Parts: sequence; structure tokens; C-alpha cells
Amino acid sequence: MNNLWHSISNRWLYLAGALFASGLMGFGLFLQYVEHQDPCPLCMVQRVIFIAILALFALAALHGPQRAESAFMRHCLYCCRCWVWVSRLATSGYSTCLQTRFPLVGRGWITC
Repeated sequence: MNNLWHSISNRWLYLAGALFASGLMGFGLFLQYVEHQDPCPLCMVQRVIFIAILALFALAALHGPQRAESAFMRHCLYCCRCWVWVSRLATSGYSTCLQTRFPLVGRGWITC
């Protein structure tokens, strides 16, 4: 199993992350436009963060930052990914906190 993990190129892993983020965005857009479920403002913020995640993974897949001469780009992508993931976790944590503390806010502006 360990040899299989090391034989996979970083580009394929970044492509898998980009496809996963695009699948999440596609499902959110499906729920909004086909199922007619309006997203709350926090869900819209999370969508923007997922678009940033998708862009970073796509950029990393195209660039292939495993080469030694691209150490600066690899570190820049790593810092950007960390910042985006921390903002994603903070937004989803706040959304979960709102939903557990105030279960009836669905009647107001929060529709999750």
C-alpha cells in the first residue's frame, strides 16, 4: 500500500481535489436551481471558499509543484491552501454553531 501511495503523482492528487471541489459546487448549484432550495448567506460564503479551493487545486494540478526548482511556488500554494482551508473550517463551524444553538432560525434569513 505504501508503494502505491508513493507511485501516484502529486498532479493526480491535486486533480482529485479539484474534481471533488467541483462536485461539491455542482451539487450545491443543483440544489439551488433544480430543487429550488435557496442558500443562506453562510452557504454562499462557503461556495466562494470552495471556488477558491477549486482554483488552487487546479493551479497546483497544472503546475505540478513537486519539482525541486519550483520550491517557491510550492510554498505559495501551500500557504494559500492552508489559509483557504482555515477559512472554510471557520465558516462551517460558525454555521454549525448557529444551527445547533438556534434550531428555528430557518424561518428567518438562515435557510439551511
